[in-house]
Amino acid sequence: MRACRMSLPHRPLHYFVAGLIVAEGSFGKKKYKNPGRFTFTNTDPELIKLVYTFLIKYLKIPPDKIFIYITYNTEITDLNQHQIKDFWKKTLGINEEKIRIYPYRRKVKQIRKRNNYGICQIRINDKVSRRKIENFIKDITTKLKMAVGEGHIESP
Repeated sequence: MRACRMSLPHRPLHYFVAGLIVAEGSFGKKKYKNPGRFTFTNTDPELIKLVYTFLIKYLKIPPDKIFIYITYNTEITDLNQHQIKDFWKKTLGINEEKIRIYPYRRKVKQIRKRNNYGICQIRINDKVSRRKIENFIKDITTKLKMAVGEGHIESP
């Protein structure tokens, strides 16, 4: 067996983020109301920050096209709406006006993981930005398929 010596043009971060976007992201239906919609939803602030920064820095998506939606269960968290909004504002380094926050109340029998800062959704409603994300995923997928086709037996 020979060692994997692929010369893929992207860094490992690109593959990791592509996997996150494919796993946790979703695209709006083109035939419906939001053909330019892309969303990425997660509760982990580090993953949210990674994807947010990647979209701006590497895919060059304008920050004014990105909005943050937070939902949180008032039965689980001890924080108020302002504290949660402030946390995400500082974590992502964005203006408060870009954050929409929606509390809800639901009784839970068992708390698996205390989620004080809610569920965060990165939302983009722009066809050009959506195309950039789709092309990024397509490019990564093509490069991985080519690498596998070259007879490599190890993953990049």
